[in-house]
Amino acid sequence: MSIFSSKNQHRIDDCLFSASATSSAVFLDGNVPIALVIPASFGQTVINFQHSVDGTTYYDVYNDVGVKVVATVSATAESWTDITGVFPASCGGYVKLVTGGSVTKAVKLVTRNV
Repeated sequence: MSIFSSKNQHRIDDCLFSASATSSAVFLDGNVPIALVIPASFGQTVINFQHSVDGTTYYDVYNDVGVKVVATVSATAESWTDITGVFPASCGGYVKLVTGGSVTKAVKLVTRNV
């Protein structure tokens, strides 16, 4: 599900985990990720990112200085995790979230127009 706010040029998409460590893909459509909304009882504390230009082949995301992009999140409480500035604007058209273990939850990915 995608929610779009044209006034602020923000979009919110669900990244669904179905008993997996990798979420469903989200098409960025010219936007850049700026935040994650983590549900209560998420169970994981670290999220990595993968991107793809074609929606088929995914690669880990690294920032502009070559460091793997990692978000540290709350495993137990609902939270907003700011990832502004850590995600390269030049990233591919699709993104997936990757955790260290199996999850059955939806994380909200907040993006803004570049």
